[in-house]
Amino acid sequence: MSVILETPLELSPSLSLDEVAIVIRGVYKQVLGNPHIMESERQLSAESRLCNGELIVREFVREVAKSEFYRRRYF
Repeated sequence: MSVILETPLELSPSLSLDEVAIVIRGVYKQVLGNPHIMESERQLSAESRLCNGELIVREFVREVAKSEFYRRRYF
């Protein structure tokens, strides 16, 4: 499944879990520069909150960028 979308995908309650997973993978690829991250490197709490509608995509991006994994990798 390709992560690259031709048009921006807006996160809405009508999206399937597969579509939300595409958004999540796209965020990881954009922020971390690597679409294949290990399970231990994922922000599972933030992913869950995004899926539940408790976070918007912008907040999810912020959480990934503020993660310990990001800091260790880039600073």
